[in-house]
Amino acid sequence: VDSDGFAHITYTDRRGGSDNRYDDIMYANNLAGDFTKTLIKQGSYGSTGFSWIGNYYEKGSHIAVDSSENYYVLVHYRYFMRFSDGDRTTTYRALVYSSATGQDTQLSSGSSDVMDVLGLVYNEGKLYALHRDSHIKVTELIMSDGSITGTEDVLVTDITSAYSHDVNGNHVVIGSKDGDNLRAHYNDIPQTFTKIDVKGEAVSVVHLGGTFYAAYTDNEDGIIKVLAIQQP
Repeated sequence: VDSDGFAHITYTDRRGGSDNRYDDIMYANNLAGDFTKTLIKQGSYGSTGFSWIGNYYEKGSHIAVDSSENYYVLVHYRYFMRFSDGDRTTTYRALVYSSATGQDTQLSSGSSDVMDVLGLVYNEGKLYALHRDSHIKVTELIMSDGSITGTEDVLVTDITSAYSHDVNGNHVVIGSKDGDNLRAHYNDIPQTFTKIDVKGEAVSVVHLGGTFYAAYTDNEDGIIKVLAIQQP
């Protein structure tokens, strides 16, 4: 939701583009009252005459909106090419799309699918992506008038799964699980709450009123609860 109360969303739709066999990444807003949608990334597979090329967006998307109503979309991208002689290559990438420029910024790339895209947050003029590149990390995207001019990893962990993050100033909190227990990284210090068992695969972190909070479903009674996460 932007500063004027309008909604900006991203979602996956197999009917967003001309080929309904593959997932497309969409953007929509209700600035005009009803929601209007825009195709951001189109999934496809087809022949160029000398090779077969696939563009796949299979792990969803995450969105953030800046103070000028520019939006940014974090996606996982799989590029596949099969040559006429049978050789093939696959590349996996984590990308952030900027509506201001129509360009992508690459966060990571590799030949094995160790990547996940997990969240995107805009805070005080800065953009932060939560993603996995063999390990969970938070990357700041350096911005200028809607353009992304560079990237810098601000928090690299030794864990391999997480669910959400939020940022306030120079502080970053990541929500995850350690086994079944609630875990939060406050900057580079992990905290495991051994008396809290989390049900399901969701820990939602948010910063409100000067405090970070983690929302989760308690495995003992099935109730959604909120815990304040303090700096160690």
